[in-house]
Order: sequence, then C-alpha cells, then structure tokens
Amino acid sequence: MFVHVGTRLQAGLVLSCPGLSLEALPRFGATGRTLGFEGLELEVAAVRERMTPRVGRLLEEAARRRRRLVRELSGERRWSEDDDVRDALARRRLIPNDREFAPSELPPTRLGLEQLPMFFDGRAGPVALAQVGEAWEGATLAPDGGSESVGVAMPPGLPPVVESAADELLSGYLRYFLARDNFLAAVHWDMFRGVEGTVDEVALSELHAIGSDVLARAAVRAQLRGDSGARLSARDIELGIRATDQDWLDRPTWGGRL
Repeated sequence: MFVHVGTRLQAGLVLSCPGLSLEALPRFGATGRTLGFEGLELEVAAVRERMTPRVGRLLEEAARRRRRLVRELSGERRWSEDDDVRDALARRRLIPNDREFAPSELPPTRLGLEQLPMFFDGRAGPVALAQVGEAWEGATLAPDGGSESVGVAMPPGLPPVVESAADELLSGYLRYFLARDNFLAAVHWDMFRGVEGTVDEVALSELHAIGSDVLARAAVRAQLRGDSGARLSARDIELGIRATDQDWLDRPTWGGRL
C-alpha cells in the first residue's frame, strides 16, 4: 500500500504484489461507484500510525505546488479539475486501439537493474525485463546478485486480441489508475514541464500508454512461457498488470508520498 499526499491523503494498492487479488478490478468504476477495501486492516492501521505532524506540513507544501501549477495551466487555458477529467474520461474507451498502441521501450541492462521493470512469477527471485535490440529479454535475478536469462521475445507491434474477461479486467484497471490521485498529479507535473495538451488529452494519452505497456508485457510474458501472446486471457492481463503497475506509480508528481 502507498499513500499519495496531495490535496488529501489517498491510500492505494500496489498491484504488482503477487499476493494481492485483482478479482474486484473488472467492477471498479463500471457503475460509477468505487469499491471498499477488504482484508487490508493491518495495512490501513500502519498508515494511521504514520499520521504525524509532518503529514500536515507535507499537505501544505503540496497545496502550494498545486496552486502554482493551477495558475500556470489556467493561464494557458489547459486546466481542468480532477473530477471533471474523471467524468469526461469515464465515458471513453481507455484500452488503446491500433493507432493508440505505443508500448514504452525498456531500458537496457547496462543502465542498472534498478531501472528495469520487474515481476515475480514463482521463481526464487524476481524477473527483470530489458531491451535487447528490438526484442525484450527476461532475466531471473538470484539472491547472490547473479542473473540468468529466461528467454527473449518480441513485443507486439499491434494490440493483441483480448478475450472478453481480459477486456473487462484491463478496462477496470485503467479506471482504477484514473481514480488514483497520483496519476493526475503526475499528468499535471508533466504538463507543467512542457507536455502539450489539456489535462483531458494528456491523461487519456497516458492511460493509453499504460494500457499499451500492460498488453505488451502480458504478450511477452506469454511468449516466455511458450505461448504466442497473440490472444490474451484474463490471466495474461493480470500478469501484464503485475509487470507494469509499480513502474507507473514511481513517476514524479506535484504531491508527495508517505
């Protein structure tokens, strides 16, 4: 669990955790309602223990940064309030089509393992994905610091076909990402640093990028298991989410993090 410090404190789940069920995701936001948490009492209690006077100062600092950003973007007629953005995008299909599909290129291994997306797949250590030419290589990391290749696969150039349940899962995940305060705070920060477009436009583009990464990493994980990756099940999409979520949560925002 992480806590974003913005105009409020918002606790969220890190879905890369392999022990965390994604069963509720397809229903997230589908009826205009969010879902309550279950089985997270210890995590919520740990968050409450960190509610010290320092948190008030962090909220004040975040509010000052946000006010400056709102002034800048409003002056350029590019600002929209968070609820308005979420309402507008709730009516859009968030899964990228052929034209919108653009998975992120991965860092090469030489930049350091800390730069690589990682996931757990039942091995003793995590598996890292790295760019090797036009292909992606998976390498399992041993506790002693060594690594061993688990295979090389080509990321798809077009969105793979997704089964009905997989479509619902990915749609729910993207709705959940839109509901995260740190997502829109990262969008605002990108715009403040020069990204063109309105909040709605940049947010939709970045949701397409997140969806592209999930689809591409799901397809590559399927290939590393010996499947084609051309048609993805809900289980494949779940594995794509596990391999993607942490990367997008680590982006800088105008807010803070406990």
